[in-house]
Amino acid sequence: MRLVSWLVTPLSWLWFSDEDSVAEYAPFGDSGVESSYFDRFSNEVVVEFTLSGSRDSRVISETALTLLSDVWVLSPDRALIRLDRAQLEDFQRLLPSPLPVTTVIGDIPRAVVTSYPLTRKSKDPRREFLPFAETQALANMSIGSSWEGLPIGARLTSDTDLLVVCGLQGREWASVALCLQLMEEHPELSIVPVANPDGYIYSWETDRLWVKNRQPTGINLCPGHDIATAAFDIEPPSSVPPCSDDWAGRGRQTPLEARAIRDVAARFSRLVAIQGLSGSSNTQVSLRGNWTVLSVPDFGMGYLLPKRHIDANYQEIMAVLQKLL
Repeated sequence: MRLVSWLVTPLSWLWFSDEDSVAEYAPFGDSGVESSYFDRFSNEVVVEFTLSGSRDSRVISETALTLLSDVWVLSPDRALIRLDRAQLEDFQRLLPSPLPVTTVIGDIPRAVVTSYPLTRKSKDPRREFLPFAETQALANMSIGSSWEGLPIGARLTSDTDLLVVCGLQGREWASVALCLQLMEEHPELSIVPVANPDGYIYSWETDRLWVKNRQPTGINLCPGHDIATAAFDIEPPSSVPPCSDDWAGRGRQTPLEARAIRDVAARFSRLVAIQGLSGSSNTQVSLRGNWTVLSVPDFGMGYLLPKRHIDANYQEIMAVLQKLL
């Protein structure tokens, strides 16, 4: 069995054959996607700011945090921000000086809906997810449970001291697919393909752009904790509010998923976390020991290293990239 269905429906690629594959995408049809997406995102756009260094990047990060805007990419030379059209003027007004800005996605509803397949084998991805921990072909154990009780499946081997973690953010379908492909092609690797099962399922069933898990924060309108920030010591901006995608909780509020990842990671000397480009903390990654965060953008082909990666790990990171390629 080849993983030919890995862009079709969540985790169905674990057991579908070539004949089961469906590769058609369309804005409407038997996709299970409600038309409410057009109401929810109709006034939103994705804009690109052209930056001139880390100072501009820091200003963009702080402004996005103030307005709770969705940061897709943040680097010293560019930033992609999702926000309401009416909010763009406020965003620009909060900047110390004007920055060049262009609209890169003007129709978010259509972009969101067309990311779902036209036809899906199952309209209940949760039903497909539950057998994951018992799917011996790729996963051999569960390292813990999510807030909603879903298993966090993994394949752990003794062939290498490297652990690869994917699916930290709910909407990162590409990173999940990549990890599952690695599981088939590199049986020697220890892999956690879906570190955030609740967020992953929620992105299929309710909100395609959902990032965090589904653990309560104490504010009913803003559930969810950022697993990557909690698990890998990524340094979020100061004074992060619970409604931010960078919120990782405090003290005993540490996400259950992050605890599970930390516990299993302690058994390995090297760790690579594959995550998409989102969240305003992308340029503030803190590397702990030999742990490395590798970003894989869902909307483009490429691999990007954290801004503050250290030279001592460079060759190791490149070796992992060669395996991914």
